[in-house]
Amino acid sequence: MLRTLFVTASCLLAAGPGLALQTLPPVDFSGTWVLDASRSDLPERGAGPRATPLDTQDQQATVLVIQQSATEIIILREGLRGTGKSVLPLDGRETQRRGPRGGTLTLKSRWEGTTLVTEGSQVVERPEGGPVTVTVREERSLGPDGLTLTVMTVSKGPTGEMRRRLVFRKKAE
Repeated sequence: MLRTLFVTASCLLAAGPGLALQTLPPVDFSGTWVLDASRSDLPERGAGPRATPLDTQDQQATVLVIQQSATEIIILREGLRGTGKSVLPLDGRETQRRGPRGGTLTLKSRWEGTTLVTEGSQVVERPEGGPVTVTVREERSLGPDGLTLTVMTVSKGPTGEMRRRLVFRKKAE
């Protein structure tokens, strides 16, 4: 028994310190998810002037295809306006990409228990003059059955705060 324990510990140490320190995410969002509009709080006006970069993408998506590893989540969106892709690193690293209304959208994701929290901001140029900063916080969580994905979004800008809840059901594989 002691010899088995020694061999196992030796193998782990030989594999490198990164293997011992790398932890798996608390939940796995992988799969194909279909919007359940009847359980979602959808915006009345679609992508109106108060819409923000993150929630505009998800609310237009009718299907999310999520691929998840220990280091990142890739979200493919399929919806009325075509397709889109987001990559969310899970190591606390900031990412930047072009926002839907121009400018740079800066995002950072982290785990809070079993909820994936993504926060970001973007400076948007308004046609009526002057730049404004829009911030967003998005929380992704699975229901107890593992078949329901809820995306809660809070966006803040010059017109105030807006909250949205999108509910997706996992498609049978």
